Amino acid sequence: MNSKNTLKGKRAVILCHTSKEDLNTNNCYIQSEAIRKWASKNDVIIASEYYEIDSGQYPRPILERVLDDMYKLKAQLLVCYDPSRLTRDAEELKNIMVRLGKKQVYCLEGGYL
Repeated sequence: MNSKNTLKGKRAVILCHTSKEDLNTNNCYIQSEAIRKWASKNDVIIASEYYEIDSGQYPRPILERVLDDMYKLKAQLLVCYDPSRLTRDAEELKNIMVRLGKKQVYCLEGGYL
């Protein structure tokens, strides 16, 4: 937890992602539980939570809904378990960051992107 707790009261949208091949080792439930504990410790308000189970193919309709909800729900943070749960594609990450503008992406494993 931050000593000044700069996260207190911020609204977050959670994205839990796993591939079909990874369901047993890195499933969305494990990610969600870890993120919820982190949010509780940091007084972050969970505005919405999404689960994406796929093979990494495009398009990603769940990710599109997450990005739209960031604005609709006035969320300041997009939270995921680690950067690979958001994307493994540098171009897609660049596009996500552009769409989010000043909103932040936080990964439990890796910190801010």
